[in-house]
Amino acid sequence: MVDPTLLQAFSSILSVVIAAIALFTAIRSERRANKQFQENIRLQREVITLNQKPVLNILTADSINTKGIILQNVGNGTAVITKTHFRIQDREHHDVRKILKFPHEQFALWEQSYGFNKDAESYIKAGETLVIVTVTRNVFETFTADVEEIDEAFIQKSLTMIAEQLNELEATIEYQDILGNPQPSCEKGKK
Repeated sequence: MVDPTLLQAFSSILSVVIAAIALFTAIRSERRANKQFQENIRLQREVITLNQKPVLNILTADSINTKGIILQNVGNGTAVITKTHFRIQDREHHDVRKILKFPHEQFALWEQSYGFNKDAESYIKAGETLVIVTVTRNVFETFTADVEEIDEAFIQKSLTMIAEQLNELEATIEYQDILGNPQPSCEKGKK
């Protein structure tokens, strides 16, 4: 027959060992679950960041009746434009309208234009297009009846002059995503 105190001691030791194994297993499972949870959060953030990445393209509008520059966000996230720089020969500015020249400055007629502010951010949502500047035959033709200097020769000279400058235009647009992550600069005409 086995001594009851010895049996009781063995039973107590066995209970402590089982409790320790259970505690060790629970802690280990908790660590694994926490690591998996952290990895899932990291992957979700990575997917969100990839899915929310803006991508800007500068396009030139160059048809017979329309000349201009357009900025397009072909990415999936909103672009936050932080800095712009435009250059034509020796003329530089953050607003392209300030460096484009017309045959007569008093007749600098824009169909559409957008002036970037040097000290403020601009936003372009995914899939949106921003017309930076366009000059069209129509905008000149609306003034031909009222202003003698605007005739067919002047209109053609203006459109040609704008097209030539836009071909020479160098542009750099710095931007970031909505989380503040810098994106590669959007550039046109850089050599």
